[in-house]
Formats: sequence, C-alpha cells, structure tokens
Amino acid sequence: MEVKDAGFDQAAPIYKLEDLSDPKCGVIRRKGKDIVCPRDGKIGAAYVDCLKGEDNVGPANIMLSYGWGNAIGDIVDTLVDFCKCNHLEIKRTYIWICCLCNNQHRVAENKKSGIEVEFEEFRDIFGSCVTGIGNVIAMMSPWNKPIYLTRVWCIFELYTASVNKDCQVSIVMPPSDKENMVESIKNIDVLYEVLASTKVQDAKASESSDRERILALIEEGAGIYSLNNQVNNLLRQWVKDAVIEAVQSYEADAGDVSSDANFANLCLEVGFIIQENGESCDAIILHRKALKIRQHVFGKNHPSTAICHNNLGIALENIGDYDLALVELRRGLDILKLGADNSDTATSYYGIGFVLEKKGEYDQALENYDKSLNLRKEVLHENHPDTAKCYNSMGTVFRGIGKNDQALVMYEKALAIRKEGLSNDHPDTATSHNHIGKLLGEIGKFSEALVVLRRGLTIREKVLGSDHRDTATSHHNIGVVLSRKGNLSEALVELRIGLNIRLNVLGYDRRATADSYDSIGVALGMQENYLEALVELNKGLAIRKKVLRTNHPVIVISKQNIDDLLLAQKKANKCSPSSLSIFSSCFKH
Repeated sequence: MEVKDAGFDQAAPIYKLEDLSDPKCGVIRRKGKDIVCPRDGKIGAAYVDCLKGEDNVGPANIMLSYGWGNAIGDIVDTLVDFCKCNHLEIKRTYIWICCLCNNQHRVAENKKSGIEVEFEEFRDIFGSCVTGIGNVIAMMSPWNKPIYLTRVWCIFELYTASVNKDCQVSIVMPPSDKENMVESIKNIDVLYEVLASTKVQDAKASESSDRERILALIEEGAGIYSLNNQVNNLLRQWVKDAVIEAVQSYEADAGDVSSDANFANLCLEVGFIIQENGESCDAIILHRKALKIRQHVFGKNHPSTAICHNNLGIALENIGDYDLALVELRRGLDILKLGADNSDTATSYYGIGFVLEKKGEYDQALENYDKSLNLRKEVLHENHPDTAKCYNSMGTVFRGIGKNDQALVMYEKALAIRKEGLSNDHPDTATSHNHIGKLLGEIGKFSEALVVLRRGLTIREKVLGSDHRDTATSHHNIGVVLSRKGNLSEALVELRIGLNIRLNVLGYDRRATADSYDSIGVALGMQENYLEALVELNKGLAIRKKVLRTNHPVIVISKQNIDDLLLAQKKANKCSPSSLSIFSSCFKH
C-alpha cells in the first residue's frame, strides 16, 4: 500500500522508492521520519524500527542479498516463493534487508554533509549479519542478465557468505523469472557463459571509493581470481539446479509424462545444456527420460528416438563409459540406417568413431570416420565445416598410431577447408592450428609448433576473448610444448594462465582442469620441485577419480605420472642426476 500511495507500482526499483540524494523522504525514510531511532536517540528511525507485532517484525533468520536496481515486486514475489518452496511460514520468517534495516536517514544525512561513511562499517555490518543469521539468499533477476552480478557489493556479499562455513547460501529468483527461463531454455547456455565470466573487477558501485576499497580488500585476502572462481562455481551450480528443478516441476505438475513429447524435448534440451557444461551424470538421467518417452510416443525405430540414443551415447562417453556409449550410439545408427543416408547418419558414424578412438581401437575408428566423411561429402560437400571436422579427427587417429605424416595431411586438409569456407579468424580455424601445433610439438619441431599454436591463440583471443575455455586450451598446449622443449619457467606461466581461465569459466571438477594440474605437476617435476609437483598431480588425479569411471585410461596415465615422479625423486636423491632427463623421458601429458 505504501508503494502504491507514493505513486509507484511493483516494477519500481528500490533506488526510485528511496533516492538518498533527494532531501525529500521517499517511501522508506518517510516511515520513520518523526520517530526516534532506538540506537542513537536521534529523530529519524530505520523502517524496521517502525514495525510492531510478531506478524511484522522479529529476530532475522534469513538475510537477503540483492541490488537496489531490483524491482520491489520482484523482491516480494521472490521472498514469498522462497518461503513456499521451503515450507516456511511467511508470518514467522523474518528477512534482514539492508534498505529497511539500516537507518537510511543517517546515510542520507551523511551524504548531504559530505561525510563518507567508513567502508569498514558497512563491511562489518554485513559480516555480523552473515555470522549472526547464518542463512543468506542472493536474488538473481532478470534471469538472463542479473543486476546482482553488475554490483561489486553484491558479488562481495555472495563471496563472503559462500566462504563462511557456518553460513548457508541459496540463490533465488522471482517466479516470473523461473517461468521465463523455462520458456527460453535453449538460451540457458548463454547464461552459463555470462556467469562463467563474472568478474568482480568489472562490477560497479554507487561510490567509486567503495569499489576501490572492496577490490583492495579482496587482493589483500583471497585475491580476485579466487573470488571470481568461488562465485562463478556457485552460480554455475545454481543454473544447473534451477534448470533441473524446472524439469522436476514440469514432471510433478503434469503427473503422467509417459506420452508427453514436450517433456521429452525439455529433458533433451536441459540434458544437452548441462552436459556441455560438465554435468554429464545429470544429463544421462535426463536423456534416459527423453528416450523412454520417445520410444513410447514415436516407437523404437523412429529418427527422433535415434537422436536420444546418440545424445545418451555422447553423455556416457563424457564420463568414460565407452562400452555403454557405443551400445547407445550403434542403436541410434541402426535406426537411422533404416532411412535414407543423411547428415544424422554421418553424425552417428562420427560419434562411434570418436568413442573408438578414445578406446584406442584406431582401425575401427578410422573406418567409421571414413564412412562419416563419405556421407558428408555426398550430403553436404567437400568444403563443408563438418567435412573438415572428419579430416581433423582422422588426423588425430593417425597421430595416435604414429603415422605423423598422414596426420599432418589430414590436419592441413581441415585447415584449408576452414580457411576457405569460414575465415582465417574463425574459432574452427584456430582449432586446426591447435592440432597442427600439438603434432609438431610431439615430433620435436618445437619452434614451428609454437608459431602455429600462438597463431591459434591470437585468433581465439580475438574472436572468443581472453577468458574463454578454448583460449585456455591454447595457453595449455603452448605450455606443454614449452615443457617438452625444456623452457620450464615459460611453460609454467602458460600452463597457469590456462588453469586460471579453466577454474574461472569451467570450475574445479572438470577434466580440462585436471589436465592443467597434471601438466603443471609434470613441469614442476622436471624442475625438481618434487613436493609441489606431487601436490598438483594429486589434484589432477582427485578430479579425474571424481568425474570419470575408475578404469578410465586417463586415470591410469595420471597415476603413472605420479609413480614416475616418485621414481625420479628417489633416483635424484641417490645420485643427483638431472630430473629433466629422468622425469621428462617417461611422463605423459
């Protein structure tokens, strides 16, 4: 009522309800304009001081972290929805909200007098609330471009709460945003990208001095990279939980979904998105739901059912379950082969070839890649990007069996197609440079390799940005070649740049992050920094054990690198030979 009486509607942001630079009281200050503050005994009280009765006020059990740019209606709807979802009694759930609980009269008076409120005071108020309340909810709205992530105070609050082991942190959004997110589910991958690149150093503050002091405080403590990584990991988990909750809500509301093709589509879309962002186990569950429904609706031999088999196979490959992946991919192929040869059939052959390559069954992998290539030439054309992809993968197989000349021919074909059909500055062109550079590095042509890899890095930084996962891969591969060359200090710089990007945009529990730790460990071992090397190698192994099956070949390599390091350390302690000659002769990147 107070908002409406002041001439505002539910879309009004907090900063319009209360403009602290305006001497005239807004909605919030007006409430306590003539009331004595119980804390300092002066006229002008906080909004909360004017409330009476346990239906309206009480000791806070939840703290809301939000931006003053958020709409009042969204804030109310979010809090009501949070209570309903968590089975909390609305009248007995007390929320600490800074605009209502901090005395805005004093803030406005200080602003008018030019008195700068100590940054530490605001920080301590927030810190005491986090510690005393122990339950923080952070509001993200609008869902596809949260105001929250543009405000340095908000990001700092989220970080402070998330690293407090005694504080529970939840990320919430208005019900309308949940609905919009489900309706725009195909754009969730865009939100992943936004969240993965959240940087506190780019966020704004109402007072520039606050921003500077927050950044300085962060640098003195955890460091900006650490804060960004922590916040981005928390946000990625929120997105995953939110989209899975959307699937579960749909299923609960619909009841019987056994014949619901729309629900199958939702499962497929969400499964594919979270799979692309490293959540393969949850994706497998969703792909199986979609498969069961499509088998029921369309039949076991329908192309739509085949797509489910293929998606399930790809997700199984991601966790290293190659045998089950092949079962699903071959089922999909068998269905597609019943119809005319098309691009989907070519994709199936390609997927099977990819898994066989991972298994080390190179002859069969080449056979399937070749079938995919021939179909793509027929259905598409020689200079199509998908044709280039086949050439590239065939090059990787030849590289795996030591036929480096043939591998280089395939990689060069892929590069030529991509340059002509795409451009010199396309991400796929950078990928070709990446593969050629890796091969040249493996056969000892280090200088040529570094030239090609840096060319790919330049493209990726230009087109994708300095904080993209593919840019991280370029830094990583440059670091690996420098390690092989023996330029270990330079190598570690590149490898750590790659690691920091991967931690920021992918998170800790990812295969690529494990690769970074492993390569850093190898380089440190070659420097005879055995203890540091062992720490890094064990980090990589721990991640791989968590995200892959226990018998995955990469886990075997990871364990072997640790054994080789310990052996090199033992030999070095006995006779002090060069660790570069001992460890580099046996490690595997």
